[in-house]
Amino acid sequence: MASKQSLVDAIMEINPSASPEWLAGFSEQDLQQYLDHLCTMLAPVDRACWIRPSEQPAAYMRECA
Repeated sequence: MASKQSLVDAIMEINPSASPEWLAGFSEQDLQQYLDHLCTMLAPVDRACWIRPSEQPAAYMRECA
C-alpha cells in the first residue's frame, strides 16, 4: 500500500479542491478507496467499474426530530 502522503498527493492531482488538511483526517485505507474511486471515474464509461466495498451501505438515512 502507498504511504499516506503519496495517497494524498495522488488524490490532490485528480481533485485539487480537496485540501491536504482535510484528507489527512482519513485512514490510509479510506484514502486508497477514494483514490481508486477517482481513478475509475477517469476511465472511459464503457470500461469504468467501481465496486462499493461491502461494509459500506449504499445509502444513509438520518432521522430528524
